Amino acid sequence: MKSMTGYAYQEFQNDEVQLLVEVKSYNNRYLDMTLNIPAFLNPLEPKIRSLIKGTVLRGHVDVTIRLRRLSIDSELYVDKDAVLKYKQSFQEIAQIADIDETLRLSHFMHLDDIIKPVKNQDIEKYAEIIIPMLQEVVGEYEETRRKEGELTRKDIITQLTDFRQSLEDVKNSAMLLEDRIKTTLLEKFEELLGKDYDENRFMSEVAVLMVKYSVNEELQRIESHLHQFEAFLEEKNAVGKKIDFLCQELNREINTIASKSSMVEVNQAVVVMKDRLENIREQLRNVE
Repeated sequence: MKSMTGYAYQEFQNDEVQLLVEVKSYNNRYLDMTLNIPAFLNPLEPKIRSLIKGTVLRGHVDVTIRLRRLSIDSELYVDKDAVLKYKQSFQEIAQIADIDETLRLSHFMHLDDIIKPVKNQDIEKYAEIIIPMLQEVVGEYEETRRKEGELTRKDIITQLTDFRQSLEDVKNSAMLLEDRIKTTLLEKFEELLGKDYDENRFMSEVAVLMVKYSVNEELQRIESHLHQFEAFLEEKNAVGKKIDFLCQELNREINTIASKSSMVEVNQAVVVMKDRLENIREQLRNVE
């Protein structure tokens, strides 16, 4: 079991670059990824997304990569067409103004668009640093998710233990249900008919009430759901949605028991069961 909340980061620096890689996430119904990377690293986006998708199945994930180049990684480019156009323009101006002046290099040096820096952005060179570092950060990030997921699993087991104890109370009360129905119905029969009543009719009425108030089927379905629930808790895959669905089914069965019950003991146990189930569902909001 993994939590959808996780965090990890690393920093790296050599003579050429200063690099920071950060991965953090929080709960979300589906996988939603946000990449915060420099524009010139956009060609690496497919690799980064693929790396995250290979690990995370659900949650909102923020990946931040900051890269600062410490060395000058550029060349100077002379725009020959611009130089020729400026030369022609200078000569025309000199001719129009009737100025006899030799064209010198200094005439061009103040022009910003004559000499242009061209950055050498070798993406593969940066990828050789970024991708391995991102893999390490994702490994640390996964470890934080596993640790928090294990704490969540232990808490869910504690809630489930309390749930089962209350379930046993319901089972014990259900075993007394038939005797209580017989006693109550017998008192009513004797009150209306005295000791002279039709026993077959009495047993028929008992059978009708047992069908109406019996919760045996609900208890069997709850047990089945709990066995499946406990099996999911031991799985290594994403189980948050599966367990949440089982919680919905358990809640439905509990509500049915509550609607049928006229016993104080059952109603008290139902309150505890619903409370523990709600605590579990609260925890599941952060489980992958």
